[in-house]
Amino acid sequence: MKDPWSKFFWSDWEADQGLRLCSLAAQGLWMRMLCVCARHEPKGYLAINGNPLVVEDIARLAGVAETEAGILMEELDRNGVFSRNRSGCIYSRRMLRDEKRSKEGRKWKKQGLAQATETAGEKSGPSRGPAREPSPHILEARYQKDNIGAPAAGSAPKSAKAKGHSLPDDWKPGEKHLTAAARLGRDASWVQRQSEAMRNWALANAHQPNTRKSDWDRTFLNWMNTSHERQRPSSPNAGTVARPDAGAVDWGMFVSRYRSSQLWPTSLGPQPGYAGCRAPADVLHAHGFGEADDRQAGGAP
Repeated sequence: MKDPWSKFFWSDWEADQGLRLCSLAAQGLWMRMLCVCARHEPKGYLAINGNPLVVEDIARLAGVAETEAGILMEELDRNGVFSRNRSGCIYSRRMLRDEKRSKEGRKWKKQGLAQATETAGEKSGPSRGPAREPSPHILEARYQKDNIGAPAAGSAPKSAKAKGHSLPDDWKPGEKHLTAAARLGRDASWVQRQSEAMRNWALANAHQPNTRKSDWDRTFLNWMNTSHERQRPSSPNAGTVARPDAGAVDWGMFVSRYRSSQLWPTSLGPQPGYAGCRAPADVLHAHGFGEADDRQAGGAP
């Protein structure tokens, strides 16, 4: 990591309408994600050691359940807080723009210093004193300065280690891919079609560096997520949040958090105590919520 710090424009954070539409929990998760983006090289991409992070990785870094991280990520994605590249890697648009401007500024600064040095050399007149041989101490110091970091004589330069590898011929989707697809509402045949599509892409672009991956299992998880989003049918209700399977939700955690902070993800439906709440009755009773007869939709809590 070259820069241990960076500029942060507080007014721009407050003025981001998409971010302000997100819940406080989603905004906090995005700040955690920005910390990872700032440490990556090149800066701005949500990846570690060149590997794009998936929901499971983000949940582990943020210290939350994978289900909660997925809901918060969906909220950020829906409001256009972040973008994805062709490989499905999440990145910060603002951070990429700032990094580009910073590189251009350093380039122009170098050119300006070089021109100033050249101009100063042209303006300086010839020396009127007698020419003197340079001191051997000065020559030795100058030699040491010019050779700082140079390899020792006879030593071979270290070769750059190639990152990643091509898609193995025997690679195929595993159980975790079928599980991830089931969470998206997709079956095994869809997973098989997506794996064939990814293999065709890797073979057709074998000469490109972006087809060399260090973890093809994670690459395929990102591939499935991106394909699922692109294939999602458009409808008059396209802006509504897709509700996760009730059996896969940690209701106890969300109901407890709602009791203490009044935060409730919109994708889980009505809040506890309201008609239509999907949380199990025993979980609601355990956290002090009775039947939804004293609160009606649109009423005050």
